[in-house]
Amino acid sequence: KPSGLILTARDVTERKRMEAAVQESSEKLHATFDAMQDGIFVSTLDGHILDSNEAAARLHGYASKEDLIGTNAIELVAEKDREKVTNYAMEAIKEGGFLDRFEYTVLKADGSEFDGEFTTVPLRNTSGDVVGWVSMTRDITERKRAERAIRESEEKLRTIFNSVRDGIIVVDLEGNFKEFNEATMAMTGYSKEELAGKSALDFILEEDRDKVIQDLSTTLTDKHTQSLTSYRLLAKGNKVFDAELSSGMMLDSEGNPTALIGVMRDITDRKQMEEKLVKAKEDLERSNRELEQFAYVASHDLQEPLRMVSSYLKLLERRSKDKLDTEAQEFVDFAVDGANRMAAMIQALLTYSRVGTRGKPFEPTDCEDILSKALSNLQVAIEEKDAVVTHDPLPTVLADDTQMLQLFQNLIGNGLKFQDNKRPEVHVSVEDQGENWVFSFCDNGIGIDPKYKDRIFVVFERLHGKGEYKGTGIGLAVCKKIVERHGGQIWVDSTPGEGATFSFTMPKERKESDNA
Repeated sequence: KPSGLILTARDVTERKRMEAAVQESSEKLHATFDAMQDGIFVSTLDGHILDSNEAAARLHGYASKEDLIGTNAIELVAEKDREKVTNYAMEAIKEGGFLDRFEYTVLKADGSEFDGEFTTVPLRNTSGDVVGWVSMTRDITERKRAERAIRESEEKLRTIFNSVRDGIIVVDLEGNFKEFNEATMAMTGYSKEELAGKSALDFILEEDRDKVIQDLSTTLTDKHTQSLTSYRLLAKGNKVFDAELSSGMMLDSEGNPTALIGVMRDITDRKQMEEKLVKAKEDLERSNRELEQFAYVASHDLQEPLRMVSSYLKLLERRSKDKLDTEAQEFVDFAVDGANRMAAMIQALLTYSRVGTRGKPFEPTDCEDILSKALSNLQVAIEEKDAVVTHDPLPTVLADDTQMLQLFQNLIGNGLKFQDNKRPEVHVSVEDQGENWVFSFCDNGIGIDPKYKDRIFVVFERLHGKGEYKGTGIGLAVCKKIVERHGGQIWVDSTPGEGATFSFTMPKERKESDNA
């Protein structure tokens, strides 16, 4: 019979500490395992899932990881990619390695799909044999969408790059070509292979190279885009063409220049057209001067013989008045009237020609004083028609005072003349529009049909018969020429029967050439 107990005591403190450490490490591992955003699962060699984190369940559309455990990993791969995934896995087993960032189409529990990638490493036992897999899956839908967007953007950029008519070049900091579009090849006449070995400076005329180098150096130093500059460039066969070039920089992540990008446009046709326009302008100005001189000389020289014709007609009328029958008297009256009208037209033409050839230099001119003088000259007409002329405060402008008086007098005079049994009213106003003064002469006369608004400024153009309203039809043409000489524009706003408003602009500042 047992008579006692023999006890053996062993200190297991270290073992317990190790077990606690293992437990703590395991809990940390599982906590980390479950906290990761990427899906992680452990499977056998044939793919059956033994363990999983919650992220894997969510990623594949399962309610919890318990629902995922027990399924086969191949069921999480879209049908179209299963053979590819299986072959890669077998290859990994054979090589004893792992699959890193392998892209495939993920199949979710509800049958939907998304782009994913997984990394798989073999799981080995203590003997080193592969007994399973540890796999990590990541949803790369947004990344794939971004990659597609980048590819589409690059394709669009490439299409634009090669379809624009301007030449686009990218050169390194030594000036050697890195990229260029088809327009560059067409512009220079060189093939892709020929351009690839060239420097951008090969296309600059020798006398222009220092200027180009200076401009590019400024671009690199100041790190800014070079504005449009015109250069003469060399195409294949030493053919020279005019080009407009702008340049900018390509920078690295630290803001340092890595390359230069330039956009050039062939402006040879434009340059030739500009030269033609300059020549045409010079020819037109010379022709206008000659015409003005001719009009002045012709009108001046015509006055004397016309004066003689008119004098002899009047002499004939006085001496033979009692001897002429009624019909002959009418003929003489017609001839006298025609001579008088011709004299008036010649005088008007002389006045018109003098606007450009006999003008005075522009000086500060008080428009209040100009208006006062104009009203004084029109005093008889104003009193006869009991007219009312009002005005706003008027500024001082740089102008030819004689021509400004003529301009004011003509516009006010028109407001008095073209009336229909109504008391004439004319108001002179001015508006400050920044760089210009805008003068307006508003009347309550018969008005003008809008379809004639341009015709009325033509020399000798009349809208009424000579019996209705007096005049030669040159007054508004003179006004237009005076305004244009002063660098402005003139126009009319009117409705028949409701009066007319003539307006013109007058620049506040003038260049030296404006006095011409």
